[in-house]
Amino acid sequence: MKLRLGVVWFDPGPETGWAVLVVDDFRAHDDPVLSRVRHFTAGTFYTYPRGYPQKRYTTEEYDLLINGQIDECVELCRLWNEAAYGSEDFALGTDVRGKEVLAPVRVMQGIDYALHTVGIGLEKQMPSEREEAERLRRWGFVPERGTTTHSIAATGHALKFLKKAATNPKIAARAWGGTRGDWEPHMRVLPRGATP
Repeated sequence: MKLRLGVVWFDPGPETGWAVLVVDDFRAHDDPVLSRVRHFTAGTFYTYPRGYPQKRYTTEEYDLLINGQIDECVELCRLWNEAAYGSEDFALGTDVRGKEVLAPVRVMQGIDYALHTVGIGLEKQMPSEREEAERLRRWGFVPERGTTTHSIAATGHALKFLKKAATNPKIAARAWGGTRGDWEPHMRVLPRGATP
């Protein structure tokens, strides 16, 4: 049996928040999942150079910026190659026009495809499924400096996903491998040079 379970979660967009959580395997204890967090870190990947005003980018420039952000997300997955991976999903409901509106779709699909090519699924949750920011603050998952709304959203999703997986073996099996009901996580090492 595995001793630790990891989750890498993304909140995609022109700025993509990310969070990594590692917990003790919840099959080995009866404690709440949140009391067994052994590692937590979060941050944000930026499409636009941080601190610079957004300028009008050509389509080619914008494509390179989005693809660079996808590369950052994929590299994070590669670093945490035994984790479950997830992304905030959404339903597009806006009349706003511009390249930025589709950035979340492009980033999420880039990550999804990269994982798909090595046989790994990307978990998805709607925005309403994440833990609220105020709860995260009370629980100590919002550092005083360096956080963005996107990294907070990614953290909220990762925690909610862990709580769901702890009570639903089918979700855990899908995320960490194995068969339904009696899942046995297996190591999913991504070969060097392979895109997750």
